[in-house]
Amino acid sequence: MKAPKRSRHMAGLFAAAALFAGAVGARSQPVTALPAVGPDSAPRNPASGYLVVYTETENPINVGDIVYYPHTAYQIYDDHGALFKSVRNHMSERDEQPTRVSLPPGHYTVIGKSETKGQVAVPVIVSGLRTTVVNLEKRSHAG
Repeated sequence: MKAPKRSRHMAGLFAAAALFAGAVGARSQPVTALPAVGPDSAPRNPASGYLVVYTETENPINVGDIVYYPHTAYQIYDDHGALFKSVRNHMSERDEQPTRVSLPPGHYTVIGKSETKGQVAVPVIVSGLRTTVVNLEKRSHAG
């Protein structure tokens, strides 16, 4: 029973990656697919879960004596490969914290910029009342 669902999810991942690759044109580098991130087969909870994605940071923004590093935007695709949401990933130029996104429980694919691999596609699992964290930076955010 899990194999067909996993197959649908993988098909959605590849569809999202293909859509993204076609949208950015020939000038960009290929998208790297990474392993799934998120809780294992936890009991289904109908309440929303959360997603935090530490994407590569933008060029530094110098405001007086303070330098800020806001995170780059990313896209969330549903398990059918359709764009679900685009996330700016910071509130302002002076905001260095990635945006916490509320999502219905389910399987998604995040397409964003990694500090080490360029554009990547990461399958994620969102469970109710839990936060899934995707780290595309060099440094760890475990804690």
